[in-house]
Amino acid sequence: MGDKFPDFDRLHSLLRYDMNTGKLFWNFATSNRVKVGDEAGTIYKNGYKYVSVDGHRILAHRLIFFMLIGVWPDGQVDHRDNNRLNNRIENLRSCSPRENAENKKNPQSNNAVGVLGVSVSRGRFLAQIQAQGKNQFLGRYKTLDEAQAVYLIAKKSIHEGYVQ
Repeated sequence: MGDKFPDFDRLHSLLRYDMNTGKLFWNFATSNRVKVGDEAGTIYKNGYKYVSVDGHRILAHRLIFFMLIGVWPDGQVDHRDNNRLNNRIENLRSCSPRENAENKKNPQSNNAVGVLGVSVSRGRFLAQIQAQGKNQFLGRYKTLDEAQAVYLIAKKSIHEGYVQ
């Protein structure tokens, strides 16, 4: 993270992590806008909370991961439940970009049926899943519910760490 980035001890002196809520709180008044005990961080347009420490703006979930695990994650830090503000440590995991993408729960905005892993073709519902970079066809079904059920079974089996 750089030579001047605050180290483990500095972060623990400045911030307190609440295990129950997954939130960070200031131990010191670091500016005239911050009081001891205030919740640390600001939610940005992308839905993530950032915390500014010693001139560095850091994603709160990455900061929490470092503070509790003791090392910066190699890859990304995924929110298992896809809630970008749920920073309880049991909801966070270090993962690759592929594993993070596999954990998504919502369909893309251009999905006509509004269900992840399901599309429509010639009056049937097609279930398919991406695994290890390849699209896998799971079958054609008469109903949306059938296709979604097959997709969810495959997702739980194929995508490690997926939580419904």
